[in-house]
Amino acid sequence: MKVMRYILIATALWAPFTSIALSSATKTVTIDTPDLCTTVEKVAGSQVYMKSGRGACPSRGAGKTRVAVPAAVAEIELYVDGAPWKKQVTATFDIGDIPERMSTARKAVEKMRIPGNVNGEAAMGKANDLHYFYQSQEFQDRVETQKNRLQKHVFGDTMQRYYPAAGNTGKRGKLSARERIYIFISSSVPRATLRNYVQAVSQLKDPNIRIVMRGFIGGVKHIKPTISFLKDILLEDPGCNPLKEMCRTFGAQVMVDPILFVRYDVREVPAIVYSPSVSVLDDRMSEGLDSNITVSQHHMLYGDVSLEYAVAQFLKETPSGGLEALRSSFRQGYYQ
Repeated sequence: MKVMRYILIATALWAPFTSIALSSATKTVTIDTPDLCTTVEKVAGSQVYMKSGRGACPSRGAGKTRVAVPAAVAEIELYVDGAPWKKQVTATFDIGDIPERMSTARKAVEKMRIPGNVNGEAAMGKANDLHYFYQSQEFQDRVETQKNRLQKHVFGDTMQRYYPAAGNTGKRGKLSARERIYIFISSSVPRATLRNYVQAVSQLKDPNIRIVMRGFIGGVKHIKPTISFLKDILLEDPGCNPLKEMCRTFGAQVMVDPILFVRYDVREVPAIVYSPSVSVLDDRMSEGLDSNITVSQHHMLYGDVSLEYAVAQFLKETPSGGLEALRSSFRQGYYQ
């Protein structure tokens, strides 16, 4: 009899702990809500009761919330204001597991070893060969020839009809697409010299002849000195006031590119640089960036010399049809 009494007492004492252990076997899951204003009232096993917010919810669209349900529950019944809304399967992957999953993934990445490409060296050699062939004068000349052929014989009538200005572009440029002439200047160069450069570039109408400044006068915080300087050299009449009247300007542009100064190691101005073979990857970026351009060689002249004189000197160093065309333009008054 005493043994039975002890068993009953032990059972009575153990029962609450068993209940606590069972009730603590829960999991937290994410459930849907009709909107962001709906809140959870209570959870009863696999049933979740929610209550709508008062008045119209200011946010549209369904919401999410997290609730604790028994671990064994695979499907949850959702109620809103006492009425059944829908059933939802508990996700095997919960949003709360993301940090742990990411940590596991990082550890896996640290242990991951990707074998080297057995053809890597050969592929790199082929890529270099292709790159040098693309940069070669032979290939670029073939590209230019085919481009001109397509424009003239295939798209000629259409281009002229819809883009009449395109037909004149090729006639204006004397230099080839790969040639460049850079005229490096600063505000310290005599105004007469600068205006001669601007006038020559304007009349030659060659997009590959470019006037370059290292930076803004007085720094980027002071734009007015630079505007005043450009007005002095770009206006046909320096005394014309653009704020009061229409002022004619030379058809030349002055670009600010300190990277070009570094690229060609320009130490004094004015300086004129001729690059016979330039290959640019992205024409929206500076042509001074090593990653954007390939230059085979270049020639430079320092001093207060005219563009016509510089072209003649460059022709002595390297033969060029583009330079010959520029020299002819100078001799014929630019306009041929």
